[in-house]
Amino acid sequence: MEIKFEDIMKYDENNWKSFLVLLRNFSEIGCYVGTGLSLFCKSWGDPFREMVKRMDENEYFRSLSNSVLAKADKYGIPINKKNIRRLLNGYIDNQKYLEVGELLDAILREKSWSFDEEFTNIMRNMNGRARKRANKCMEDMDAEMLPTEAVYYVPYIGGEMKGFYITTNCDISIEYVFRDLKISYHQYSGSDLSEKDILQASENRENEKQIFYIHGRIQCGGDGGGAKSLVLTKSAYDRAYLNEESFNIKLITDSVHKKTLLFLGASLDADPVVQYLNPSSKSDTERRVHVAFFREDRSNNVKRQYIRDKTNRLIRMGIRTIWVPDFSCYATILCQLIREANSDFWRFNSIFNTPWGKREQTNRSDEDEKMKKMMESDCKYERAEYEDKIFVLSILRDYVFEDGSIERKPGWSICYVNRTDFNFPINTINARNEKRSFRPEDYNAPLGDTIYLIDNELGSDFCEKIEIAIRSWTENENKFQGIRIRVIRLGTIRNKISDESVSQNKESIEKRENKKSNMSHKLIKGNEKKEIELDKYKEFPSNSI
Repeated sequence: MEIKFEDIMKYDENNWKSFLVLLRNFSEIGCYVGTGLSLFCKSWGDPFREMVKRMDENEYFRSLSNSVLAKADKYGIPINKKNIRRLLNGYIDNQKYLEVGELLDAILREKSWSFDEEFTNIMRNMNGRARKRANKCMEDMDAEMLPTEAVYYVPYIGGEMKGFYITTNCDISIEYVFRDLKISYHQYSGSDLSEKDILQASENRENEKQIFYIHGRIQCGGDGGGAKSLVLTKSAYDRAYLNEESFNIKLITDSVHKKTLLFLGASLDADPVVQYLNPSSKSDTERRVHVAFFREDRSNNVKRQYIRDKTNRLIRMGIRTIWVPDFSCYATILCQLIREANSDFWRFNSIFNTPWGKREQTNRSDEDEKMKKMMESDCKYERAEYEDKIFVLSILRDYVFEDGSIERKPGWSICYVNRTDFNFPINTINARNEKRSFRPEDYNAPLGDTIYLIDNELGSDFCEKIEIAIRSWTENENKFQGIRIRVIRLGTIRNKISDESVSQNKESIEKRENKKSNMSHKLIKGNEKKEIELDKYKEFPSNSI
């Protein structure tokens, strides 16, 4: 069974506050993607160990020159000629990737080969594994299920048009995702950038989603192109980060001060970005707050102490943490974050900002107790119907907001069904009846305890259809432990419009949209460009009473 959203938020005392940071700053988030989100490998240990294995089988370790042994001593990995493979794997286990990479490069160069070339071949051999994972996600999306790989949510994080992504991975997992989802992007590869490229990247005049490979990029699909600007040896790392004018340093420092960075799949133990996040002279009000996801179990006191120490260290750097017991939790959190930020149905703050959504003192004790009993019940599914919207929202405030504030609690989520373009469990058709690729904000099934407010003004047939779909999902497809669903129908019979009216209204909108699509939006007269401002069509009848 999967872990529901609010239980993930309660897993660590810092999780909820960190989630709110991301929600408040959603349009300014820049993603920092590490190997934990790669489709090729979840740790650089895998390709490094494979390289050591190949070199051992080819007897590259049989005779090491004095210069190689000297380099090994220089970088703190002294070796002898016995059990070299086991020794190097031990250093890899301790994440001394750069030092091992430097030594392997020295050995390979004596054979007229190089680390970058060998590493590229290994990553290309992992391409089949990557595509298999990607295809599984595509199958899940076709079946109206959430993809399990967290990297499939990355393109939707941040501004709707401008997306900003830094990755230390040299594989092209993130590009596979953009292509699968049919989202355009532009990619840059670290040290090979020209001044023109840097200017274009900083200004983003084309409003593109941008991917920055700060440790190089490998064309892994077998369609040509070699490694580019790999930073996987100690000397390459020094070139990238010891020069204060390097693009990597400029990009990271600029991001730290201008973006809310979301770290996904990065350990932050030895990442280069850490040195630019150390406490500075800036006041707390001037410093940006960042958030990092980590998976770690708490099976013993040693691990719990490690989590506490790491959390405290990162907080001093301005990084809040979200700790989860399983990587599958990443998908749940990111989907909830994206739809609360982007979906009109899930932005429940706006529900309570309507004229009829403000708090009201109620004296209807019987109905009050009935509502409270339903909300506090452990039953997985309950439904109710209320004529008075103001009364319902007044009661619900206590369940979704902190006392006396507009900050939501880590508990019930609210989905407000107030338009007939809502579908369950997912919207795959846009307003023009065109099928589109998966978007997390279109996923309308529960990820935790959820209240569905369904407006009766949408017509009885439509409301019944949605209610039946939710009930069926709860009984047959629910994968969450202890999830609770509440369906509340809102509005009076008197104010409810007929199904025929809704149909006629929708038909009128479609005709108007078709008419507008055939119109030219721009007139050009001489050298003067004038834009025609088209009247915006009105939504279905007002939701307020």
